[in-house]
Amino acid sequence: MGVDIDGAGRPPLLDELSERSLTDIAREVEHLRLENAQLRGDLAVARAEIDRLRPELSQTQKETVTYRAAVKFLMREGGFLQPIMSTGPHFASLPPEILLRIFKGTMPPYHEHDPAALRPRNPWIEEIRFRKGLTLVCKTWSWPATAILYEDVVLRRMGQIPALARTLSSPNGRDFGVLIQHIRMDSCVVWAPCADVVQQDLSFILTRSVALRSFSFHGNPNFPIVNTPDEGNGWDGFNPSWFVDKTTIQDAFVTRISSGLRELDISMTLSETYVVGLHRLLSQATSLTSLKIGPVAVGGWFRDTPRTPLGTLELPSLRYLQLYTDHPLFVTLVCSSWKMPALQGLTAMNCRDIPIELLKKHGRPLTYLHICPKKNDRVYDYSWEPCATTYLDDDFASICPVLEHFVFPAMSPNQTPPIILRSLRSPTIRYVDIWCHACAATREQMEEECRVCDVMMLREERLCEQFDRDTVLGMFQASHDHDIGGEDTDLEESTDL
Repeated sequence: MGVDIDGAGRPPLLDELSERSLTDIAREVEHLRLENAQLRGDLAVARAEIDRLRPELSQTQKETVTYRAAVKFLMREGGFLQPIMSTGPHFASLPPEILLRIFKGTMPPYHEHDPAALRPRNPWIEEIRFRKGLTLVCKTWSWPATAILYEDVVLRRMGQIPALARTLSSPNGRDFGVLIQHIRMDSCVVWAPCADVVQQDLSFILTRSVALRSFSFHGNPNFPIVNTPDEGNGWDGFNPSWFVDKTTIQDAFVTRISSGLRELDISMTLSETYVVGLHRLLSQATSLTSLKIGPVAVGGWFRDTPRTPLGTLELPSLRYLQLYTDHPLFVTLVCSSWKMPALQGLTAMNCRDIPIELLKKHGRPLTYLHICPKKNDRVYDYSWEPCATTYLDDDFASICPVLEHFVFPAMSPNQTPPIILRSLRSPTIRYVDIWCHACAATREQMEEECRVCDVMMLREERLCEQFDRDTVLGMFQASHDHDIGGEDTDLEESTDL
């Protein structure tokens, strides 16, 4: 290998050329020129061929696109190919079933927006406004949002009944009746001149509400409960007793009860005649799971022997019952004629003692028992009368052998929380709610009493010792497990009420 003047090495190609003759190098250059000329000729021929084939290629590409679109169309029509979205899913493109589930998830629990609580900024009013707003967002949201709006209907004024009947009868292609699942009449007074029209419209509403699952009637305490205006003793307005009396509404109501009604709440004072009507009405309620009955008026022929013998009432699906126990003959009727094999929860109202007769008959399957005392009738007195702990002994465990949740009122000085816990002897009880009024008891005292009384199975005790007016009036609806959700860790002391 040669070396430059400065000593750096030369490329091997220069060494190779220096060793060849000029004639050989000239011959090699001529050969390369001929080969290059031949390659240029071949390139020109190839370009000419490409130019000749370019229109044919373009036509083939267009036909390919057309054939591909035709194949996709045929596969979609035949059900072999689902359309592929070119963009990501949009909220407005969700199917109505998914939107309905989403909208239902926005609804708060029922006990958080009770329509009966009349006060400024009622959560129930805010909830209704929110549901109305959903129907106005877009056409895609309209139908599922309407289903949410009509799912729970509350009638508070008489004029709402004809308005709802007109909506259900409107020939616009939509059947709003199938959307109604809950109807509640709350303090809805019927005025005498409009009674016939309102009765017909209410019967029509019940007839069209084929998916009705719960019905609730809460009368206005300032007006009488009668069937016709003539029975109102001169009152211009009245609470209709049409649901438990022989009317056209009762016929439609019987149809709804026999076709799948799950929850029934008749919170009005029942005369002996209405008790008989209710007994016959419930004979069709084979699917009823929850029943709440108002107080029974004392007096009339029912105090002795019913004029019409009542047969056995079977409620095979009933799991929860709330009734007043201050009418002995009504309690006897429930004990002797009612069969409730699936009963799990019982709330006994206006109790001065443990309703032992009722528990001996229906107490064996109970897992929840709520004893509610009779409230005092004095003005601005929200306390209740004492409820004796006579039967909270060893026999109580045999009467209610599977009881887990027990609610009982405390009252100084004879029914304090320590006395209640000492009297309670049931190895299956896991939760105890003690409602206190004017009785001093701290959580530490309750825990110490549990240790002294050896309440081994008790998971939590809940002590409520201070109440305002709204709390006292609503305490009976706030103790049941299916009204307040949460885990066991949520069952804490509530002394800040």
